Amino acid sequence: MYCEVAVGESLFVTKEYAKTLHTPDKFNSFIINEKNDQFDLLINNEEFDIKNFSYIIKDQNRVLPLYEVTFEYDEELERKSKGVFICERCKIYQSVSFCPSERANFCEKCDEEVHCDEFHKRHDRYYFNKVGKKRFIYCLIHPETMVEYFCMDCIIPICTKCKISGNHSELPNSSHGLIRYLEACDKLTKSVKESNNGLQPSMEKIANSIERFKKECFEWKNKISNVRQKIEAQ
Repeated sequence: MYCEVAVGESLFVTKEYAKTLHTPDKFNSFIINEKNDQFDLLINNEEFDIKNFSYIIKDQNRVLPLYEVTFEYDEELERKSKGVFICERCKIYQSVSFCPSERANFCEKCDEEVHCDEFHKRHDRYYFNKVGKKRFIYCLIHPETMVEYFCMDCIIPICTKCKISGNHSELPNSSHGLIRYLEACDKLTKSVKESNNGLQPSMEKIANSIERFKKECFEWKNKISNVRQKIEAQ
């Protein structure tokens, strides 16, 4: 489930406090540390990572569901995907590249042998050490064919068989806008990075809140120490 959450003003508390009590007046959510007790971290001046902190929202009206994401698991496709990076020519060595023209993965040796003349050297080739392996997947409908396109209307990856004789070969799907799957991956990566940039002000606000709370804990610790010294001096 992908949601927008209005965290509002947050209060740092322990996990036990957040589980059993409601947010006090003027506060809308709790912040807890998933790994440790944040009070120990702050009072002892230990280093901590903001990513280890989580929000707890008690009021469900502050959560707005946007998308429901589901995943389908295909055991046969999973087994095939695990062997996807074996060279499709020699069937022995791990592949290092993918050639869209040949629609095949090649190991280093086979890549050189197949693309040895001037004609085949013109083929575009994508090397996994530069673009990554996860961008090369097999079509869900045609498991023997690698995905080459992404439908901007259906928001799904498709292969050449889908385009020529499959679900995108006739109207209305044949009129849908298609882009290269690798281009879609690049656009998604860029979009995610831009979205993360939008979170920066919130992260800075949280960091400032933590620093203020840490300062208050330090002052509180000094007060306890001063009171203890006065008691011992009597």
